Amino acid sequence: TAYRIVVATSEERLWRGDYDLWDSGRVPSDQSTLVPYGGRKLTSGQDCYWRVQTWDAHGKRSKWSPVSHWTMGLLSPGDWHARWITARQAKGAPMFRKAFSVSRKIAKAQAYVTAGGYFELYVNGHRVGDDYLVPNFTNYTTRQGLDKGGIALDPQFTAYRVLYLCYDVTDHMQQGRNALGALLGDGFYRSTSYHVGAFGEPCLLVQLEITYDDGTHARICTDESWLTRPSAITLTGVYDGEAYDARLETPRWAEADCDESGWKSVALAEAPVGQLSAHTSPTDRITEVMQPLSVEQTDSGCVVTFDKEIAGWVRLKDIHGTAGQKVSVRYLSESPLGIEEYICKGADAETYAPRFTWYVFSKVIVSGLNELSASQIQAEAVNTDVPLSSTFYSSNPLLNRINSIWQRSQMDNMHGCIASDCPHRERSAYTGDGQAACVAVMHNFDVRAFYNKWIRDIRGAQTPDGYVPNGAPWQPGCGGGPAWGAAIAIMPWEYYRHYGDVQLWRENYEPMKRYFEWMLRWGDEDGVM
Repeated sequence: TAYRIVVATSEERLWRGDYDLWDSGRVPSDQSTLVPYGGRKLTSGQDCYWRVQTWDAHGKRSKWSPVSHWTMGLLSPGDWHARWITARQAKGAPMFRKAFSVSRKIAKAQAYVTAGGYFELYVNGHRVGDDYLVPNFTNYTTRQGLDKGGIALDPQFTAYRVLYLCYDVTDHMQQGRNALGALLGDGFYRSTSYHVGAFGEPCLLVQLEITYDDGTHARICTDESWLTRPSAITLTGVYDGEAYDARLETPRWAEADCDESGWKSVALAEAPVGQLSAHTSPTDRITEVMQPLSVEQTDSGCVVTFDKEIAGWVRLKDIHGTAGQKVSVRYLSESPLGIEEYICKGADAETYAPRFTWYVFSKVIVSGLNELSASQIQAEAVNTDVPLSSTFYSSNPLLNRINSIWQRSQMDNMHGCIASDCPHRERSAYTGDGQAACVAVMHNFDVRAFYNKWIRDIRGAQTPDGYVPNGAPWQPGCGGGPAWGAAIAIMPWEYYRHYGDVQLWRENYEPMKRYFEWMLRWGDEDGVM
């Protein structure tokens, strides 16, 4: 029947009752979600700690909830001092590094990072976070030629966005010499395969904000002083697959004491026009690890079978081969797409898994190894990390299995915080498929943040005349009709029905009307389009 929310700039302040950001006081209300923050104005990079207590129908007050925490992003363009950099590399995944010194004790270090393409961030040799295939797929920037071809439209969309992530890297930092490192994959940004329109050359943006114990600050940003060189990843494509030549590895490449001979200076990149926007949507992660059901040696290679079809990859563990020995993995599915190739360096034991693409499979054929045991391979499901929010069970085993298969199929199609039509072949964010499935998805998964992001993509893909494309973010090969663009009305409505979020409904109301006005222009006197 009532709630009280308190927010402070530190956990210590919160515990001692010094609510220096906000104290709502006791608010008579039965609202238990979607209460907007109402305290002091917040600043870029600010830490906010909060908790809540409630009152029931008998006036009994609850205990305080556990403490929760959020950090503010960089709130204005003026807060960004980093510059976009590129390797000017035709193919493969380039490495980037920057060495620097820290002379005082660090209180906090936060890295803001994004890319045109996919990135992995390293600090002093440690991979940061457990995210894959980030940042999430958006309409990054303007593209040429979208008004040409079989499916053509006005290339000026309503909005362009580039999502950035923030990582707390305090524990990875050290006094003395430090190094930042990054790997950069093509992702959708430079994909020219299938029916995808490339956005541009892969590029990287990193801004490390350091706060010292004495309250002073330092900042390390991507600029012309960074260095680059090719990595051992010689092919990186969402559709083409991935190839890795372990003989090309650079030892200690992301550590402070790396030998920088052979590295060259980066080039400044043309910045995407998209607004830098905080990455509040769920990322792709390894959501399940599976051991093989069977491993069978055949004339064509080692056939490895798993108990379900997933989107992701296999990890080869502790394999043995001579320098230059080529190992190939062929993923078997309805429509196989992309290669996977690993060239051994001849070490005692080598481990490998792809980084910047995914495959769909329940069975793989590994060739090029003399032998492969079940302990040397595992399957890793990779998809946008949306947890199940409901369960279904009936007395009919077939119904239970159908439901389980559907859930797996849906998760296989969720990458980059969009839902694709198929996870292997087209991999496109079709709006028609999205609106048709959204009710079932919302019933089964916690997809509040997922759809908040994707619906914003759909709204941003609307053209000046009101048309909503057949995919969002738009890819030039996405076909469909009025039921595709209708996602701009159907998905926000279902979102409101499931989650009660009036704000998202308000944000999409005018774009909905503009879409209906666009459709009415094509109607005849009988109302037929």
